[in-house]
Amino acid sequence: MKLIKDLLEKLVEYPSSDTVANPYLDQYAVDKHLAATLPQRFVAISGPDNRIGKIFIDYLRNGLGATTVSAWSARARPGLGVSVPIAWEELKSLTSSDHWTVSNIHSRLDKGNDPWAGYNTSAQSILSTMKVFGFKPKAQKLS
Repeated sequence: MKLIKDLLEKLVEYPSSDTVANPYLDQYAVDKHLAATLPQRFVAISGPDNRIGKIFIDYLRNGLGATTVSAWSARARPGLGVSVPIAWEELKSLTSSDHWTVSNIHSRLDKGNDPWAGYNTSAQSILSTMKVFGFKPKAQKLS
């Protein structure tokens, strides 16, 4: 892992945690816009108490050293909750991220759940949205 981290640090200039002007501000602007436009669905403040029944787009997952887990993977937490793709309609009925665990995931798989159904036909460009926000990609420093 250290080799990968060292390689990434050479390829991409990451902002320090105490830097105010950084690429995360562009991503945070999107969060703030969504929270202001659709407050019944989105929040711009992280933390479990702030997002009950709502979505927080975790732009901080893009930072150096941040981790996440892919769909159908067990989380490294007590109970070994499994990350499961869900439909919007299912969201209200779920009470926690460990609804499915390595012990009961078969109940979901037995019903059938193709997480990528429709993926090939759902491709969309974000260019028009980027224009609305006035987003201009920053050049990355390559050495």
